[in-house]
Amino acid sequence: MRASAEHGFTVTVLPASRPDLLATAQLDALYLADARTGKDLLRAAAARGLPVIARDLYVDVDRALSIRTGYDAALRASLEHLASSGAQRVALLVDEGDHPRDEIAHAGYSAWSTVHAVEPLVFEVDAAHRTLARRVRDALDAGADALLAFCEDGPEVYLQLEAMPLVIPRDVQLVALCATDCALNDRLGVTHVCVHPELAADAVFPSLGALVLGPGGDPLVIDLPWGLVRGSTTR
Repeated sequence: MRASAEHGFTVTVLPASRPDLLATAQLDALYLADARTGKDLLRAAAARGLPVIARDLYVDVDRALSIRTGYDAALRASLEHLASSGAQRVALLVDEGDHPRDEIAHAGYSAWSTVHAVEPLVFEVDAAHRTLARRVRDALDAGADALLAFCEDGPEVYLQLEAMPLVIPRDVQLVALCATDCALNDRLGVTHVCVHPELAADAVFPSLGALVLGPGGDPLVIDLPWGLVRGSTTR
C-alpha cells in the first residue's frame, strides 16, 4: 500500500472466494499473494485480459510479472558453500506448510541431494517454532554435520549448538536464511544468506506501465538481490 501510494496507485482488496468482483472493480492489475489459493481470481483475471503480478510463482497468462525473491538461488548457494566447506550430511530446517518459500526449499534441496547422491535430511518446524530445539537435536542425531536453517532463526540455532558439546564449525556447520534484520547474525558470526522480499513492492512499479499497456507475450521476470555473508559458523 505504501509503494502503491508513492506511485499514484490505490489498493483494492478482493477475497479469493469472490472472482465475480473483478467485473465491477476498476483495476489496472491483479497482485496474487498466492496463486494456489486464488485460482478462481486468476482464471477471472486471465479471462478479462487483466495483468497479473505474483511473487515466487510463475503465472502463465498473456500479461504477467513474476518477482523472484531469490530463495532458490540462495538455497543453492548455501548448499554449495557447505559442501565446499567439507559438509557431507546437510540437514534442512524448514517451516511446516506449503508457502511458496518452503516449497522452493523442499524442491531445491531434494534436487541437490539427488545430484550429490546424499540422503536428504529434512526437519520441519512448527509455525511458532516451539519445536525448533527438538528438530536441531533430531538433525544432529541423524548424523548431520551441517544445518541449513531455511526457517531463519540463525541466532537461536547458533545458541543451541553453542550449548552442546560441539565445536562450531569443526563438528557442525551452520548457514541460516535471513529475510529481515541480519544484524544479530552478523554479531554472532553466523554465516547467513540474505534475501530481500521487502523490495518486491517497489520493484513492481518500474515495470507496471509496460505490463498494463504492453501487448502481452512472455511473462516479465524481476530478480531481487540476495547475497551470502560468510561468518565463523562455516569453514
